[in-house]
Amino acid sequence: MKYTSEFITGNIGKEEIKKIINDNFWYVAETPAVFQTGYPFQVGFGLLRNHWPKVYNTVLLFNGKGYFWFYANEADSLEVGRFLYQGFLENEKFIYSKKEEWKKDLGPFHKKASQVYHSGLSKLANQQLAKLYREFMASFYTAWTIPLILEMNTVYVEQVLAPRIKDELSLSGGEFNEIFATLSQPSAPSYLAEERIDLLNLALNFSDTGVKQHREKYYWIKTSYRRMGDYSVSEIQKLITTEIKKGRKHTERELKELKETPENVINKRKDLIKKYKVSTDDQKRFEMMRLLGDWQDKRKEMNIYGNHHIFLLLNEVGKRFNLDADLVAHAFPSEIEDVLSGKIKLNKTELQERFDLCFQATDKNLKEIFLTGDEARRLKAIIDKKIEKRFQGLKGMTASVGKEKIVKGEVRVVFNPVGVDIPSGSILVTPMTRPDFVHLMKKAAAIITDQGGVTSHAAIVSRELGVPCIVGTGISTKVLKDGDVVQVDIQSGVITKLN
Repeated sequence: MKYTSEFITGNIGKEEIKKIINDNFWYVAETPAVFQTGYPFQVGFGLLRNHWPKVYNTVLLFNGKGYFWFYANEADSLEVGRFLYQGFLENEKFIYSKKEEWKKDLGPFHKKASQVYHSGLSKLANQQLAKLYREFMASFYTAWTIPLILEMNTVYVEQVLAPRIKDELSLSGGEFNEIFATLSQPSAPSYLAEERIDLLNLALNFSDTGVKQHREKYYWIKTSYRRMGDYSVSEIQKLITTEIKKGRKHTERELKELKETPENVINKRKDLIKKYKVSTDDQKRFEMMRLLGDWQDKRKEMNIYGNHHIFLLLNEVGKRFNLDADLVAHAFPSEIEDVLSGKIKLNKTELQERFDLCFQATDKNLKEIFLTGDEARRLKAIIDKKIEKRFQGLKGMTASVGKEKIVKGEVRVVFNPVGVDIPSGSILVTPMTRPDFVHLMKKAAAIITDQGGVTSHAAIVSRELGVPCIVGTGISTKVLKDGDVVQVDIQSGVITKLN
């Protein structure tokens, strides 16, 4: 096929994309990943116009050596954020109805994923595998689409809403940050907290059948954008054994705290609204933040679940054609279908070049450009220079307050958490967190991220863990290094190097 997939409708010219990059300021999100796990939301952005009147005009994705950088521009992010929050004030039913519509999209997606998981891929003929791959990917594009409108809403929250509400409440920065973090916190548990609750219940009422059922429900949960993980029966049994050794009272206490958290959050929220006389409109804005925070968590669950099944399909393709998994993961979806149909052979040299560094831009009309090598490197250098110039000083937004107002500790910078550990009490510094960061987040005295806002994964999970968290610093991973001793002012969001 001519394009990366059958959904693409045309090309973006090289000079056009250079002008777009130069004329805009870009916000970045980054993570260990391969091309095929980033591709579904590139298509999803192009399909947004079918659901929302305001969309992102052009989004960019660079992928290099198992790591990717996603960029959306500031103007689009502010316009989309303004549309969402103003629209919620005027007609909240519209936003809630779109979330319900998305839930309906998940039905066909889960059905196709289940087919991938249970069909016995090795037994399928190439044409059957091609058909299943095409149908699964199409369902994944659809599942991604509606909630992609949320992607950069934090830009509007941080630049517009937070300053406005702070002025309305006439509060100091520290006091406001604590209130803001609490009022924007979703009361529903994250999907990781739900898995933890199920595990603790299993520890209290152990059975071999229960372990198998837990695995069947959560087999995908250890997967990331970069690799497929297997949440095995033996790992679940090991975790349960650890809980049993802690004692029944310990397990019951943690379970009670997790179950009571939603009610405690709601009660604390009511007290703060009454104490600070939060206006009706601001209460609605906070309701929107909580809705988006919960929605983003559910989207993350869908994302990780979908990635697991992409890897199942790609691993099968790799086995059939004797190709390394990383190389297969950098083939276009159209190429996967064509190689299975016998129309083409995958070019290892070309796939390796894409793995080293590739660039894809997609616009709202599903036009694309795809570049590799020096052309991709030059474009990335332009964007990175603009971002570094924009962020001066190490300061972010308080997403979780924890128990201490000032936290000191030694920095551990982590880009890829797989196989990594940190000493308890470390200051975890990372571009952004994901589910595979949780074991590190639990040990951190504080968490600092380059990206994200009050509805990000880092914000939601750090609140559940009771760990202080500063998000959206822009440059923390560039100016801090392992061994630096820093002071984190949770109230102001300022990070200071002490050595």
